Amino acid sequence: MRVNWPEEIVNAASAKTLTFFVGNGISRLSGAPAWGELFEVPEAVKALERLSIEKGTANYLDIANALHSHNEGLAWDSITRKLTTWNARAKTNLIHTILATVLRPASDTEAIMTSNVDDLLERVGGETPLSRRDIHYCHGIPAQPDTWIFSTSKYWAAFDAVSKAFQGSRNAILFLGYGHSVDDFDIAQAVLQQRRERYGKMFTLMSSHDTQRGDLVARLARQGVATVDYKLPNEVNTREREIHLLDALLQLAEQAGRHAHPKYPGLRQECTEELRQIDTRRAKATVILGLAGINRHLQLDQEIPSGGRRVSVKAKVRVEPGGPGYLVSKVVQAAGEDVFLVSKIAQDPDGRHVIASLGPANHGRPAGRIMTEFLHQVPADTEHDGFKTWESFILEPHHAQSHRVFIDRRIEIGERMELPSDLISRARAMVRNDGRRVMYFDKFFKDAVTRILQPQSENSKPLPEGVWTVYETGSEGDRYSGTSAKKFDEDAAYGFEGSLSTKGKPCINVVTASFRFARDYLATRGKLDKDDKYKPSYRKLIHHHDSSELLNAYKNKATARTEDEVIQKLVRDKVRLRGFMEAVSHGAQGFLRKHPLRLVVVTLHAHGCLVIAVGQEPGETPWCQHYPGVPVKEPRQYTASAGDVFRGALVSALNAAQQKGLSAQDCMRRDLWDSIAALCNECASMKVASQTFEDALPRIGRKIDDWQNALAIPS
Repeated sequence: MRVNWPEEIVNAASAKTLTFFVGNGISRLSGAPAWGELFEVPEAVKALERLSIEKGTANYLDIANALHSHNEGLAWDSITRKLTTWNARAKTNLIHTILATVLRPASDTEAIMTSNVDDLLERVGGETPLSRRDIHYCHGIPAQPDTWIFSTSKYWAAFDAVSKAFQGSRNAILFLGYGHSVDDFDIAQAVLQQRRERYGKMFTLMSSHDTQRGDLVARLARQGVATVDYKLPNEVNTREREIHLLDALLQLAEQAGRHAHPKYPGLRQECTEELRQIDTRRAKATVILGLAGINRHLQLDQEIPSGGRRVSVKAKVRVEPGGPGYLVSKVVQAAGEDVFLVSKIAQDPDGRHVIASLGPANHGRPAGRIMTEFLHQVPADTEHDGFKTWESFILEPHHAQSHRVFIDRRIEIGERMELPSDLISRARAMVRNDGRRVMYFDKFFKDAVTRILQPQSENSKPLPEGVWTVYETGSEGDRYSGTSAKKFDEDAAYGFEGSLSTKGKPCINVVTASFRFARDYLATRGKLDKDDKYKPSYRKLIHHHDSSELLNAYKNKATARTEDEVIQKLVRDKVRLRGFMEAVSHGAQGFLRKHPLRLVVVTLHAHGCLVIAVGQEPGETPWCQHYPGVPVKEPRQYTASAGDVFRGALVSALNAAQQKGLSAQDCMRRDLWDSIAALCNECASMKVASQTFEDALPRIGRKIDDWQNALAIPS
């Protein structure tokens, strides 16, 4: 990823007169505490409580001023002790190495300036290590806490020294790892204003994410600081941030002709190898294209009122992330796998619920990352007020064993539901990069699904064989069926599914189908209710005139059966079950991609699932099997999202199988699916037995870990 280094910087680096101003971002790569963390030592916390200061309501300079002016010596001693203890144990990083060697300023007057109070730059070593003469410590000398600057009064006392350091450099200044925070804005502005008026503009190297912050860029422009951006993928860890920053500085060294230094080849080799590993990991990450939104839980202090009573009930509101895309992503992440979440967030404008929760939970085990560079957050303005992704309202009675109840579930689908075109284009390019990965998607971002997966023209690059796609079907086809007196309109109910299998170019490997979808769409395509072979057994079972709650077709003396009762009757009748699975298999022939991996997994509530391996040729059905559900021993708490946990475990299992070297043909083996189906059923059962999704997630992650560790690698 090429960095557009300005000519002034390249020329100064070439002449060995470039001055670096190093901020805490460089020391943070070695584990240094941030400003806010310094005030979390117990003595400082107690001092702030005495002074009635909350960290969230005051900037760090104000806090430092308060501690200084009230002579809180014990707090300051604890803060300085935390810094000195860290410094004694800290190790240098690659940025310290390149600054002290390859890009080291050669002139006595063009020294490195740093706002840090550690001596890591001096520890790099080599033939001529940096010394105190080479480094200007703007915040104080390491190992001399009495010289450290943390308050406004000390800043102004040191103003002349800091100002001279800036003025003495008549060539380019480049900030590295400096946040340009508002906290020290007043003092910095005074110094930088002098520098700008006398010697011209300065430069700061920032990630492309930071350079998109208009307020920050505008403030820097007023100070005479121009931004130079380098590409930094979202959700990078500390080591990856270090490698991407090193790559940017190595490019500067190359352009400035400084690559003859003996340290350069080793740094370039290490950087290139780690960048390759980062790219490889990203190329394997699971892609989740689905809804993410919020659930609002109304916690009652009494039992849920009956439907016949209209009463006012006190409730506390608790908000948590939800939506199929989010839940599947969290399950895959808990299994230790990286995820690209492709979605659109609304109703959560400041991101405090959904986006803030996408980081790894601390379950004591390594977890994957959910990368958000394909996550489109809708701004909080009047133009988008009517847009909703997924928002559920759930009544929670005070009694822990009582069922929760959805009282509202709203999804407004239309143009506002779709993703921006540039995001779709980038996601399409990522999926089609010939990598080996699993992609999971649902039907709610229809335009995005079609454009990402389907060929866009005769010359379009086909979906790579190494990309396995998993489609979560909905069960809302019954919404289009009307009353039992009206004929079921398959085109209206499942028009999107039909579009995915048109022109002989379907893009689905694995269908995770609700019972209704399998019955109303796949089995119908297999002519289950029309073929004379199956007609006597299934004519009444498979029908399309049901409402969203009851199946009115399968009757016993005019008594309507619930869907759960119909499923129970089906799985207990081997003859009917076999015929149903064969019909689904026939119907899926034209729906699934021509690929060695072709499966339909039908979820059956508490009755487990059906797994149907679909042959590549019509009439070829390798095998089909019913896997009973795992009984829930604990009192059932809340069944919602159990299906998403099932699908998350399924995606994790397919990903693990692929990354361990199992081929698509291997993943069609019946013995493998004996263990995958058992895993998915058990994970779903764990969710049902838990009070919340977050409560169940650690157990689910450990279960998938155990399964992955036991997964046999083919010889």
